[in-house]
Amino acid sequence: MNSYETTLILSPELPPEAIETLIDKVKKILSKDGSTVSLLENEGVKKLSYPIDGRSEGCYIYAEYKAGPAVLVELENFLHLSDAVIRHLSVAKEKPSKIKPAAPRRPRPEPVSSPVSAPAPVAKPE
Repeated sequence: MNSYETTLILSPELPPEAIETLIDKVKKILSKDGSTVSLLENEGVKKLSYPIDGRSEGCYIYAEYKAGPAVLVELENFLHLSDAVIRHLSVAKEKPSKIKPAAPRRPRPEPVSSPVSAPAPVAKPE
């Protein structure tokens, strides 16, 4: 199972009961096949960066979960077909990197306090 994040933007005209019903449906989909939901929260109505379908506000829902590919496909299909969802985006969370951190650098030598002067040029005999 992979870890995912999904953000939904719902129509701001939806009554609170409809929002809760949609959240319950999402929870039901995400609880299939051993999937686990670690976070599912209603972030409320926020202003959109740009108008979507003539709307300048949307109700944001954020979810973090672990699921298999079949559950993710089912969730995406449900969200795509739902009229209440203006936009949605699901992304896979990054796994911790296995790259070792770089070795610490050697300290730089301390600078010389005064520059060394060059010897005076030798005069040519005449």
